[in-house]
Amino acid sequence: MDIKESDILGRDIEHHWYYKTKLAALLNILDGQRFHTLLDIGAGSGFFARALINAGVAEQAICVDLAYERDWEEQIDEKSIAFRRTVQSCQADLIIFMDVLEHVEDDTALLDEYTPHLTPDGKVLVSVPAFQWLFSSHDRFLEHHRRYAKSNLTAAIQSAQLNPIQIHFFFATLFPVVAFKRLIDKLLLRHPASVKSDLKRHHPITNRLLHWIHRLELPLLKYNKLFGLTLFCMAEPTNPHSLLTEE
Repeated sequence: MDIKESDILGRDIEHHWYYKTKLAALLNILDGQRFHTLLDIGAGSGFFARALINAGVAEQAICVDLAYERDWEEQIDEKSIAFRRTVQSCQADLIIFMDVLEHVEDDTALLDEYTPHLTPDGKVLVSVPAFQWLFSSHDRFLEHHRRYAKSNLTAAIQSAQLNPIQIHFFFATLFPVVAFKRLIDKLLLRHPASVKSDLKRHHPITNRLLHWIHRLELPLLKYNKLFGLTLFCMAEPTNPHSLLTEE
């Protein structure tokens, strides 16, 4: 999660249709699995970590983000969430990178940095913006280096000694609208003078409508291999025994 976006939405972030629907997609992918320790890389405000704790998906969480000015802890129903600028020693059975890999030049190096913290039977869940040809002022505002196709996300995951076990698109409903706008901008050679985010607050009715429209995608989420604005990938260690060796 990008702290710039949490700054735009403030306390409304947990009610915003985009984050509510992305959380619903995340829970759909995890499909009732339970984990002991969640490691949330590039966690920003900690929205997803808190939500997964509240949903009973994880017993404890560690949020890592270089943008934090200090380290601190929180408690949710006696479950702990630690916020850290860096993490040295921990073992997590779920590591999430929610819209993080696109922010760094070397995405495989970032994955490599945290894979040693994964338990041998653990899972890694990644979400990234999809399709480089959709790159826009929104991406520049968020300081993205790239958007992803299935091929280059799979390559980054595999280079980090992880095996992709699920990969699929989300936000397919909004895709035609955004794609049309991006293509028109490119055809007309429009170059926005300002670099700005597409994310904004909506009227409650609009917000609720957008949320429920995209929730209709959830039953088909795991079957969508074709298009969407976001690409999800679930992965596991290619060689679990190597993690035991590093322990």
